[in-house]
Amino acid sequence: MRQKTVIQGIELVTVGAASVLKAQSKVVACQACSPSVSRPFGSVLTEVLAGASVPGLEYMICAPAECPNCGGTIVENTLVRCEGERNEDATPTYADYETSWEETNVILVDESVLTEAASFISGCEQCVPYAEMTFDYILDAVTERDPSSTEYVLCHAAKCPRCHEEVTEKTFVIASDL
Repeated sequence: MRQKTVIQGIELVTVGAASVLKAQSKVVACQACSPSVSRPFGSVLTEVLAGASVPGLEYMICAPAECPNCGGTIVENTLVRCEGERNEDATPTYADYETSWEETNVILVDESVLTEAASFISGCEQCVPYAEMTFDYILDAVTERDPSSTEYVLCHAAKCPRCHEEVTEKTFVIASDL
């Protein structure tokens, strides 16, 4: 059940227990137990009540909801994460990155492309402890390929200009301006 009242330009919607429970059933975590929450509980109420997000619309719930993950109190402005939303603090699994070979473009890197890409390397993981990107990111920029669906096969390993170690597609490097 919901009732509407307009107070000084704010539309106040009071939300009954059944609607609060329905919205609560969509929640999987709250700001007390997960750093990857992204939206207020009020937006979940909007979905449950089949309402559009309207400026000046405020919800007042009859009683607090409860987080199913930690048992914490959830009120209208508590940040939550709902089922189906990505949990950014979860450890990624291989399946998160796995793509099928049918969707992957395998690019054979010839000498000229390798030389151009290698010219952007200013250090590698062997000589620079803070190297944070793999060489294939530079290859993506040079070849203008989609990094989410491209893998590279080098004609031979590149060389780090600083320490002369071999650099392959997955070697961590520091890049100069691309």
